[in-house]
Order: sequence, then structure tokens, then C-alpha cells
Amino acid sequence: MSGSIVQAVARIKRNVSEFLTAESIRQACREAGHTWRERELGPAATVWAFMLQVLYGNTSCAHVVRLAGLRSSAEAYCAARARLPLAALQRLLERTTRAAGGSCHEARWLGHRTFFADGSGCSMPDTDELQNHFGQSGQQRRGCGFPQAHLLAMFDAVPIQRLSFVDALRWLAEASTRTPILALRVNPARPQRLEPRVRKRRPKEFPLMKSPRRQLRERLLAKRVRA
Repeated sequence: MSGSIVQAVARIKRNVSEFLTAESIRQACREAGHTWRERELGPAATVWAFMLQVLYGNTSCAHVVRLAGLRSSAEAYCAARARLPLAALQRLLERTTRAAGGSCHEARWLGHRTFFADGSGCSMPDTDELQNHFGQSGQQRRGCGFPQAHLLAMFDAVPIQRLSFVDALRWLAEASTRTPILALRVNPARPQRLEPRVRKRRPKEFPLMKSPRRQLRERLLAKRVRA
């Protein structure tokens, strides 16, 4: 498993645009209401550089500029990355996850529920509150470093599009830090099923139902008889 993951990451590093096209990035930005000028550090080039930065272990901005072959400075890349709307990145993540999960049909291994675990860390502003709560790296002298938060995330191996939305919504409504991870309802695999997400423009012109259905039927029948 580790070898296949390493090979997959290496393939993405060689050509990130093969897995996330420029048009898909621009489309996500348009849907998020983002506007930009066409220049070297447009949305596509910035997202590709951001992907390389993550894939190379959160490397420095100065390094990622060279990795991506950009003529811009590290400061310009940082500013372009800050301009990316969070909603656009969330859309790209959702679509990439859906595409990756399309080839996965089994949610269990030998009958057991399976998870993917991934850990990461991040530095935070140097405030007394964060220092006292999170602390900092043991390699740094106190007062000479930033607080470090360590994260561990667990992802259900079942493709996200097959999880019952209603079931997940009910669990989230009552979830807390002490709530156990429940087995959510998994819908059957339906690769050919497509459901458009649209709304009707015209509301229905029928009156509200204020009488029992039996009485409404009797009234309709009486009108038909009189006619």
C-alpha cells in the first residue's frame, strides 16, 4: 500500500495539471464569485503551485516558486494564494474526492469497517493563550518559536457520495466530541445514477391543504357531478 501511494504522489508531482485541469479550477472560482486578471499567477497556476507545496511536505514559498517554474517572487505567490477563495478550494476538494471515490465500491475489508488515518500539524500565532494550550516544538527554546497544533483525521473508506445525506445530517445535529463514530447508512453503488440539483422557478399555484384528504375528494367529486 505504501509503495502505491508513493508512486501515485510522484506521478502527481510530475504533472499536477493532468489531475486538476485549468478549466476546472477556473470554473470553481467562477462559481465561488471570484474575479481575477489573467496573469502569470492566475487561479490555475496558483492552485497548482499550492498542490506542489503540500505534496513536497509544506515546503517554503521560495522553493515552490522554483518547483512550479514561476517567474514571480515568493511574496507574489503568497499574495496570490491568499486571494484564492475558500469556497473554490472546497468545491475542488469535493469534486476531486467524488472522482477518486468513483472507482471504489467496497467499504469493508474482511467484513470490518475501515478508515483512512492522516496526521498533520500547523503553526499558529504566538500568543500566550495558544502557547499555554498547544505548546511548541521541543527543538525550540521557549519564547523563540510558534505554538504547534497536531491534527489526526479519520476518513471512512466508503466513497462519500454513497453515504446517506439524511443519516449524516441527523448524526451531525446531535454530535459532540464524546459522540462515538456511528456506522452511517450506505446507499448501494449506482454508477449510472445522475440527479440534477435544480429548483423550479415557478411555485405551485395550488392552495394549502387545510382539510382532510377525504373531504377534499368529496368536494372534487361533487363538482364533477354538478358539471
